[in-house]
Parts: sequence; structure tokens; C-alpha cells
Amino acid sequence: MIEFPTIKYQLKDSDANPFDIDAKENIFFFDGNYSSLSNNTEELDSCYEQSTANSVLVMHRLDFISKGVILKHFQKDETLYQRTTSDGKLFYSILSSQLIDLLFEMKSESIIIKTYNVSNPNNPLARFIWHDYEECLAFAKQYSSKSADAFLVVQCLWIADTH
Repeated sequence: MIEFPTIKYQLKDSDANPFDIDAKENIFFFDGNYSSLSNNTEELDSCYEQSTANSVLVMHRLDFISKGVILKHFQKDETLYQRTTSDGKLFYSILSSQLIDLLFEMKSESIIIKTYNVSNPNNPLARFIWHDYEECLAFAKQYSSKSADAFLVVQCLWIADTH
């Protein structure tokens, strides 16, 4: 049984966890912590007000992966706004159902931080971003084969700086 992460931002009309494979909603707020799921980005507005993070994201679930296998592919809603980076590319991330250790290299020292983000080894400047969906999916399958956690491949619909 897959252990769900804690939902920090609870929506009044939904308590569906992003890692609930049977949930009908597919959109959630993420700032290093999870909101419950929604099908309407406007329902996530209250999360922005509660967050103290510098960057916040609205994510759309694409694939649910465990032990190297795609357990479910979620339908994409093409009517949703698709956020692109400054170079015009869509971007994807891999999120874990449980906190994982990440080695964070700084000039003066290396530290371990706990995060839900899976790091892209080929993108050191934007370590949680993939521009190629197939590459992101392949890495998620490979990474998940070595873990008991579940993983979501997500597309970023919106990113905002809050400060």
C-alpha cells in the first residue's frame, strides 16, 4: 500500500491526495508541500495566500509510477493553461510520495536536504525540471525501480514568484 504524503493545503471542496490513484481530479498546488486535488485552478487561489515559499507551482498529474511501472496515465486537459519556460518549452517534474534525501552542492559545502522533488542529473542549474516528457518519464521509471515510494510525473501549468 502506498503511503500518501501530508496535504498541507486542504481545499474545502476536495480532500483527494495527489497520490490517490483513483481520484478524478488532476490539478494541485505545490510549493514543496502538497495541496489536495482539484479540476479547477481557481480553487487553488487560497493556497497562494497561505504559502510562505518563494516559488509556487500548479501541477497537473500525468503518470503514477511505482517500482518501475506506470500504474496509471492520467488524461490531460488540453484546455488548461500550459506554462512554458522563457525559451518557450513546456516543463515536467517528478514528485515523490515521501520525502527523499537530496545532496545539495554549494561552493563551500555539501548538505543533505529532504524534498519531494526528484533531481534531474542532466540539468544542474534547474535541477527539478525536464523539458522532454519521454526523458522525464524514463528517468521516473528507472528511479522508482529502486524505491518503495510512489512517484508522479507532472507538468507544470503555472509557476509564480510570491516575493
